[in-house]
Amino acid sequence: TWWRSLARGMAAYGTRHGASLCGGDVVRAADDGVTLSVTAWGAVDGDEVLERGGGHVGDVLMVLGLPGRSAAGLERWLTTAPEVPDDVCVWTHLSPEPPLEAGPWALAHGATAGMDLSDGLAADAPRLARSSDVSLVIDLDRLPEDPALPGVSPQVRALGGEDYGLMVLVPPAKVASFQAQGFVALGEARPGSGEVTWRSCGEPVDLPDPWRHFP
Repeated sequence: TWWRSLARGMAAYGTRHGASLCGGDVVRAADDGVTLSVTAWGAVDGDEVLERGGGHVGDVLMVLGLPGRSAAGLERWLTTAPEVPDDVCVWTHLSPEPPLEAGPWALAHGATAGMDLSDGLAADAPRLARSSDVSLVIDLDRLPEDPALPGVSPQVRALGGEDYGLMVLVPPAKVASFQAQGFVALGEARPGSGEVTWRSCGEPVDLPDPWRHFP
């Protein structure tokens, strides 16, 4: 039953995005755990791609997704596992829905740079700034309130991971069209080389160091 459910789930995701499942490496561990190794192959449609390194001074930093919700879901799930509570944050973590169509849309509508928002805003924003050779000023108060995270501060939400969102740099003239697609403006690119200034209530604030895979 478990294996059939796994196969159906993989097939459903693949079918939704026009991908074929062509075998793979499935390993049973000594403690009855299961490891899945997945490699995704594809091709760029056209000659242009949305890269991290194309941003310019004056661009607006915009985000699509729900920063902090997945991290909250993991924390809640770890307190109840193996039971899975009926909690929107838990299911955001366990069954993510990446906005895969947003990247091509952003490229077609004028984004100058972009990257996946997967390790959390605090970890990924500096990467985008370094690649585009700009500094970023980010107002955490601009994060819209999330009804699933009552009382959770924007600073904590910025430290979350597994967000599966998209972060882009957009010329000011394009901001309105991106907002109509659900993107939220959080800051702007200024002269510099990889620095990120975090602000709350108009004042600079410090964030704890985010999770780093290879410190």
